[in-house]
Amino acid sequence: MNLRWKFTLRRLSMVVMAASRTILRRAYLAQGLGSTVEGIGLSTAVLYFSGHVGLSAEAVGGVLAFATTAALVLVLPIGILADRIGLKRAAVGLGTLVVAAFAAYALARGLWLYAVGATLFMITQAGLGAVRQAIVADNVDAGERVRARAVMQTLINAGYGLGTIVGALAAVIGGDAAFLAAFVGAAVLALGAAALLASLPIRPRATTAPRVRPGLVALRDRRFTGICALATIVLLSMPVLSMLLPLWITQRVHAPGWVAPATLGVNTLIVIVTQTRWTSRVSSDARAARSLALGATALLAGCAVIGASGLVPAEAVAALLAGTVLLTVGEITAGAGLWHVAFTRMPTTAPAQYQAVYGMAGSAARVLGPLAALPLVLAAGVTGWVILGAVMAVAAGALALLAMRDHVAPMAVPALNR
Repeated sequence: MNLRWKFTLRRLSMVVMAASRTILRRAYLAQGLGSTVEGIGLSTAVLYFSGHVGLSAEAVGGVLAFATTAALVLVLPIGILADRIGLKRAAVGLGTLVVAAFAAYALARGLWLYAVGATLFMITQAGLGAVRQAIVADNVDAGERVRARAVMQTLINAGYGLGTIVGALAAVIGGDAAFLAAFVGAAVLALGAAALLASLPIRPRATTAPRVRPGLVALRDRRFTGICALATIVLLSMPVLSMLLPLWITQRVHAPGWVAPATLGVNTLIVIVTQTRWTSRVSSDARAARSLALGATALLAGCAVIGASGLVPAEAVAALLAGTVLLTVGEITAGAGLWHVAFTRMPTTAPAQYQAVYGMAGSAARVLGPLAALPLVLAAGVTGWVILGAVMAVAAGALALLAMRDHVAPMAVPALNR
């Protein structure tokens, strides 16, 4: 009898592991497709509606500000809803709404339908980001969450790159037809991603565990919200590399036209090649602390070097590329330590809610970039860059101290009110 039970349990374990691997493969593929869709949307919509539909820059900017704010506000309710109705059902519903957003883009000939499409696009992308991450986190062991997060981030960068290429091709070809074709192609890819998520072999939560209504457990988790507050500062590296650096290059350094896209290409290539490998090494609190300390140093050094590029015109290109490499190293190493601190102790009862709260940190960083960091570096020059780098380094250093404290005195996963 004992042998029979052991054999049965082994078979069940193999079935569960096979299902988890299938879920991960399909979730990763859906992430790649979804990121490509997001890249297409971000790289085409502004150009199409400003240059072809004829909306003013102020109108487009106002719509994007409203859409971004709506996504920031609604991502947490979406995460709570996803935990209640099921991650797969939420992912499929959000994926279908992405198709509706691109349909609005294709049909829009004025401000209001564009605003509907842009708002729907931003909200669904924020929600899908949280839900896809929750699906992956829910199907790996706690010790593998950081590596899984790195794989997802690598796919995000690769997808953005592919989507941006599609947008660039539409801009080069010109004409409404090229942009409309890009919208249709993005909608088809979004449908494919939704179909992949619909095929995930995830059982309804009610059949595997009693339903729990944890309320705003992620916001009540003071440790986690503190980590997310610090993460908002560390994640300023994203708008620094994607927005502040290109504007600094064109408006203050006046470097050749190829330098701005070259810095983005260098960042994307380094992230794709090294992020998963580095993150797989961050397997303990002590290693997370060391990775965060290295990230703090690299972020400060990168900002200082980029700021100095405005002082040495003859060496500006070399300084910009070197600063980009340092910032990218900081992004990868600080990110790996941050993910370890944030997710290894995340409870499994409300994964979408926790991912949504963490996603708010990234959204807040994207808002703070143009509102606070950009005026600082354009007004104060190299001093502004040093201040920005120091602020990010202090935040990463605080997270390193938290990781060391966890290493010395491990903390339990927060309990939920049932």
